[in-house]
Amino acid sequence: MPIVAVLIPCLLALGLACLAPPASAAQQAGERPDVHSEFAFGSFPYSPEAAALFESEVARMLVGALDRGWSLDKFLKETGGSQLDALTLLDDLEQANLVRGTSEYDRRPGLLLVRESEAQALRPDLEADAAEFVRIIGEHWEDVERFVASLDAGQDLPRGQLFYTAIVGGVLTGGLVEALADDQTLIPGPPRRNRETGNYYAWLVESSGRAPLVGKQSDRVGAYTVYSVGTEREDNVRIQIEELRTEGPVFESEDAGRWRVFSSVFSRDYLLPYLKSRRSGLLDLHRRVRSSRYAAFAEFAAWYYQELATLVVDGLVERNDIAAPESSYKYAIRTAR
Repeated sequence: MPIVAVLIPCLLALGLACLAPPASAAQQAGERPDVHSEFAFGSFPYSPEAAALFESEVARMLVGALDRGWSLDKFLKETGGSQLDALTLLDDLEQANLVRGTSEYDRRPGLLLVRESEAQALRPDLEADAAEFVRIIGEHWEDVERFVASLDAGQDLPRGQLFYTAIVGGVLTGGLVEALADDQTLIPGPPRRNRETGNYYAWLVESSGRAPLVGKQSDRVGAYTVYSVGTEREDNVRIQIEELRTEGPVFESEDAGRWRVFSSVFSRDYLLPYLKSRRSGLLDLHRRVRSSRYAAFAEFAAWYYQELATLVVDGLVERNDIAAPESSYKYAIRTAR
């Protein structure tokens, strides 16, 4: 059978999302091609709209190609993709400010991109910072215990769940994030995107399968804000407050006041000073990442902090100070008047 007769049906069966640059000898040995789709998307705060954009393999390939300095013409030539589909996708990414530039020749990613080799090189620093965080939290664990004991809600819950909610929901994804935003030296307010996706930091990390990062989602329900904290995102955080009382704590006015004070004071007095002392070191780490030529330091710091917080949670779980959920824990806080 002629080789053309074999190739044509195969090519027709491949959608644009499955196309990749031709394999080189190095790729045949197991290395990734220069442009591929093996990236994990993340954002902070979490943006489901942006995450949906990067569910497309082509979107990840296209941004990876821009990071390599490819033009759109070269991307289409190398992948054999549809020009109309690529232009439509590119317009969506530009509208979300996830691709920047005013012409074919200065177009670049609008987010941080971390190659796997770079992430591996940063790992020792992340582990050292996480170990110091765990040490600081452990040094002040009596403060955490006094706070948890002062709460009216949640006392019938497993100890590990309530402490996870306090440390991860209250401090690592709450009070410390607010302290960093107020301080303005590491992670100020996130960059503007657009009305549909909101404002957020964003990144792509090269990997064939990364463990999810710890994060928090929220939604307003009447006089309360409902939170979900853990490593799995939920399609809908909303839940009736009375229903939530059967599975998680609902912090009424007095508890809510204690929560806000504890999460703020613990974060600003104990953890923020350490992060600020690391600023010059983090600036150096940022410069080691190739995408630092177009991605701001704050974008790098936001990604680094998310990775750091996840390692801190792992360390506290290992010490049996907190108990991680299978997916996430929910809790609610009455909104301050």
